[in-house]
Amino acid sequence: RQLLNDVNSLINRRETLDAHRVFHRRHPARMVASRARIFLVLACAAALSRSEDADALIRQARVDANRGNGPAADALLQAASESASHAAEALFLRGNVHAFLLRRPAEAEQFYKQSLQLNGSRWEPSYFLGKLLSEQQRWAEAVEALAAAATLAPTSVAVWQELGKAHAATDSQSSWDAASEALYRAAALDVHSPQPLLSLGQIALR
Repeated sequence: RQLLNDVNSLINRRETLDAHRVFHRRHPARMVASRARIFLVLACAAALSRSEDADALIRQARVDANRGNGPAADALLQAASESASHAAEALFLRGNVHAFLLRRPAEAEQFYKQSLQLNGSRWEPSYFLGKLLSEQQRWAEAVEALAAAATLAPTSVAVWQELGKAHAATDSQSSWDAASEALYRAAALDVHSPQPLLSLGQIALR
């Protein structure tokens, strides 16, 4: 009861992250998925209003995500997304939380797409969306997303590598040609990585 009183007092004073930390210090990691913790983080998130609060919440969400605490990170990012200047980043990070920690691919896809709608100049949401679609063997959609990422990040080895793999999986002569081109780009960008050349060899053997 004293813990809840302390936290409630901090929330009322809009000291959102202090409330989060008070609860976190007094509860071990094994309780991170408890209803009480999730409820508390949502209550803390409700106190958000200023832009600097959004920055702080995103930083704390990254800490929680690195600790494997998906529900807490997601709640903080949900609050941060209420700030117009931080919404695109927060939605992108929510996509990662849902894709990698909460294992909710449908929700992750929607968050990536919402992030891109708000800011289409960042390559990361398109890249992770493409990887997510590839995992579901939705190759045509994956190629579209990864091609967009490659346009925005033409020096990213990872993007060209994933784009090449997605093209190759569509299994047609034209797609193999596109896959070879993407993988050659990846190989040229990182001459020390064997993976693009291995992928090219697999395509040649088909």
